[in-house]
Amino acid sequence: MKNLAYFIVLILVVAGSVYVLKPHPAALESEYLEFRLGAKPSPEMKATEETLMFKTNGEIYYSIFSKKPFEMDGSIEVFVKNTADLSKVLFTEELGTVDKKIARPINPVKSEIAGDYLIEIVKDGMPIARKMFAISGDVQAAAAVPALSPAAPATVEVKIDAPPVPAAPSDTGEIKVEAPVAPAAPATAEVKTGM
Repeated sequence: MKNLAYFIVLILVVAGSVYVLKPHPAALESEYLEFRLGAKPSPEMKATEETLMFKTNGEIYYSIFSKKPFEMDGSIEVFVKNTADLSKVLFTEELGTVDKKIARPINPVKSEIAGDYLIEIVKDGMPIARKMFAISGDVQAAAAVPALSPAAPATVEVKIDAPPVPAAPSDTGEIKVEAPVAPAAPATAEVKTGM
């Protein structure tokens, strides 16, 4: 029994260490870069309408501009990976700094496969910026359709308030004013939804 307890503890320790050592990427901001990921280009050639949700085969733009100069010039690489398999690089671009700065106007990236992705900027082998984003087939369609709840049909009451109607003149020349006739019950109209 004692050996079984040691064996279970050993399995838990190994499983925990594998989980801890497995890479778990997270968003990473850089004080040096203005790194944008969006769905539209701006006149300044920067990505706008920043979002982290895109539609399959939709436009995905990224732009990279220096906020302040690096300490020295170097090479910069951009990687796009699916988080399901971080060992596979789906897209890569190699850039370089000029006068310790970088300016990469909008660059479109497309994906036909839905999933969770990351786009990472690496300078001299070290990640300096990272954004996580998702691609789904129904991102904008789901946002455009409001949720309808099945409700009881709406009832609209109509009230009729009419001024007194003068009657036709009688033979004697008198005009009689008659009071309006009130409806027996309020008129209702039923509005049904297509549910």
